[in-house]
Order: sequence, then C-alpha cells, then structure tokens
Amino acid sequence: MIPSPTRRAVLTGAASTAALAALAGPATATGPVAPLTAAPRSPSGLPTWATGHVALFFAAHQDDELLQMGSQVRADVEAGHQVVVVNCSDGSASVARAGRVAQRLGYVPTVEDFVRVRDHEFLESCARLGVPIQGRVISPDRYTDGTGTRELAARIVDQWVTRFPTALVRCHSFMDAHRDHRSLGEAVDDLVSTHQLNLANDVRFFFSRRYLGVLDTPPLQQVRRPVGDVEQTPFRAAEVAHGRWGVGYLSTWGYFDAHRADPVSYYHRGSVGIPRPMRLTHPERLDPATLPAGHGC
Repeated sequence: MIPSPTRRAVLTGAASTAALAALAGPATATGPVAPLTAAPRSPSGLPTWATGHVALFFAAHQDDELLQMGSQVRADVEAGHQVVVVNCSDGSASVARAGRVAQRLGYVPTVEDFVRVRDHEFLESCARLGVPIQGRVISPDRYTDGTGTRELAARIVDQWVTRFPTALVRCHSFMDAHRDHRSLGEAVDDLVSTHQLNLANDVRFFFSRRYLGVLDTPPLQQVRRPVGDVEQTPFRAAEVAHGRWGVGYLSTWGYFDAHRADPVSYYHRGSVGIPRPMRLTHPERLDPATLPAGHGC
C-alpha cells in the first residue's frame, strides 16, 4: 500500500511519483483533483510575517517565476530573505491547451482543469526554487490570462507593497510586449515614480531572452544561479496518469530549452530619468505574433 504524502512533501518536491499518484488519483476527462492551497494565510489573505527582509516577486504566468526570475528567486533565498512569489494571472489562454496538451491527453481539457494543473506546476516550481510554503501564493485577485491592465495589476501589487513597504521588489518589465507582464511592470514602476518605492526596495524589472539585442536602453544586468533541470521538472514531467501534464514545457519549449542551456535572469532598473517608452532597435521583434515556435506564454 502506498502511503499518502503530506502536502508539505508534495510542495517541497519530496514526494515520489507513486506518492503523488496516491494523492492525486488518475486524471480523467474532468481533470485532476482540486489544487493544493498556495499558503497558510491570515484573515486578510496575507502571510503573517513581520515586515522587513521580504523579497516580493510578481509573476504573471505559472512558469515566469522560473524562466524570467528563477536565478533571482534562488539568490534571494540564499541571501536569507523571506521570499514571496505571487502568481498574478491564471495562465488559461495558452494555445497549448487545445494544441500540444490536447495531443498528449487525447482530449481538450477544460479551462478549469488546465489552470489547476498549471497552478500545481507553479507551486512545485516555487518549492524547488527554495521558496517557503507561506511564500507560494496564487493571488485571489489574479486576472484572466491576456486581460492584464495597469489597474488590475495595481490591485495585486499595492496590497503587497502596503503590507511590506520595506520589501525588495521584483517583477516583469514595463516594456514587455505581453500585456500581462507589462501591466505588472507598469504598476510597480508607478510606485517608483511616485516615490512609494525607492532605492532601498532594490526594484528589478525582469526581461525574457527575446529582448537581448532588441533594446538599446536600459542596460540589462544579469543574475546567475544554478537553476535548471531540477527546477524545470514540474513543467517538463509527462505523467498523465498522475495528473502531471508538462503544460509549461508544451506551452513554451523554446524558452525552457534556452533556460536549461544558460539559466540567467535579466533585469533593468526603473524608468526614473529614462523616457518611457525607451528606444527600441527592432520593435517588430517585440510583437508576440512574430515569436518563433516554442516562445509563447
């Protein structure tokens, strides 16, 4: 008889494949079991840490925390910060649902099941990056994939910055072509511009690899930490009977392969003193419609 794993074992990646199967049961046309909770929360919906020594990450989709920010997450964990990674959109619009995922499953999963599986991938990814259980957060205010606006992003960002005003802040770039990414960057940069965030917050705006050689300014900086195969496992695992579909990799395999070869997080600073939008050398290459295969979200 296979012992039932604890939630902590699953979220830390300590559960075996057999144990995961015992917890989840076989996947069906109606999808896997309901998702694990993201974190223990206070009545206000926020973790109960004291302020200070917190690093806040705002990630749009359930893989951005690794592909765009993974090395920075690991660096902040190693520095002893209390890391919080907030998922801000539901990832439901990926073309992989009716495409490569459907081919793997033999049917098109419902949006609800698709999102549940992506949420499991996000939670396990955070665990493997070293994020404590209370820091793996699926925002109750997250927006539908592809509908991000500055106002929707600000609803999420502002509550966290208000709760942790001295936190280090990490998010997507306000120059990103994807509106879900860009909205988060704009919401954070607005706080920088109005001096609600300052140098002490060490605000960093993260870029994907496709911006390399596209942007003239601002200069991109790098964070290098050993993240790769282990951290990518939740997104690559193809164990359909165990409710693991490998959605992340099927959605954007080009990014995952590039990240495995060279796991770097690229970031720039805020727009204070720099005109926004900044000058692009090849603006057409920022259009999501022109992305090569395997580089969607």
